[in-house]
Amino acid sequence: MKKINFLILLSIIILLLILGCKQEKFSDFKTHKSGIKFKYLLNNTKEKKAKIGEALLLKLDYYTENDSLLFSSRELKMPFKIILKKTKYTEGTINDALSILHLGDSAHFLINAELFYKLSLNKKLPNFLETNSKLLFKVKLIKIISIEELSKERLIFKEQQKKKELSILDDYIKNKKIETEALLSGLYFIEIEKGKGKIPSPKDTLIVHYTGKLLNGKKFDSSYDRNKPFKFVLGASQVIDGWEEGLSRMNKGGKAKLIIPSYLAYGEKGYGNIIPPYTTLVFEIELMDIKTSSKK
Repeated sequence: MKKINFLILLSIIILLLILGCKQEKFSDFKTHKSGIKFKYLLNNTKEKKAKIGEALLLKLDYYTENDSLLFSSRELKMPFKIILKKTKYTEGTINDALSILHLGDSAHFLINAELFYKLSLNKKLPNFLETNSKLLFKVKLIKIISIEELSKERLIFKEQQKKKELSILDDYIKNKKIETEALLSGLYFIEIEKGKGKIPSPKDTLIVHYTGKLLNGKKFDSSYDRNKPFKFVLGASQVIDGWEEGLSRMNKGGKAKLIIPSYLAYGEKGYGNIIPPYTTLVFEIELMDIKTSSKK
């Protein structure tokens, strides 16, 4: 019994020492009105602060309260970029922390771990972190990119991606020895087998089987694999534009190959983890049936 009491007492002493060390460690931190605790290592008050919507280039490391490194921008071999957003939460977030920095500032911040994982990383708090625990952020603000500069960067990036996609598509057309010319929209419509039925009209329900692939041949979807045809209403914006245009040219019972540039498919956003941004798609489609709408 005495041994158990001694172990309990020892555990309490160790816990108090740990808590005391943490309090001492962060005792020189100030509390911002948002709730974050912060400490400046370098504070350039004469320099400007970032505005909402501007991009910040940072040196950024963050740790657990016990100094275990979770992330370092040094691993990226370039500054970490983040867009400053307005926060709607009363408790301090990473956006609150970054909003008080001047250009050239270095600072440390204590931020609620659960809130950071939820709002910034869109993830659940890892099991190794306790609820209400804090993360220690070590930040240096290197550069502020204005909204105008950011827009120019995005336009340049978009043009680069469009040119890259076009180059890959041109190589695909040459390597596959495709002689069919693209339509005015940019869609390649290659008839494999002409159907004997009618051509669909807007508001018709189309029943199709299809296989979708990337230009490298990787299959990302197929109704054949599910053994279940796909139904949609033509002209109701239920499918991508390339499908709308391609299927409006097909006869019932026909088969066609559609080569669809990204701007007629999933564009600059892509589709989840399945289709990357600025990706041309290849579909082989069979128009199995057409159900005419009675509300035309």
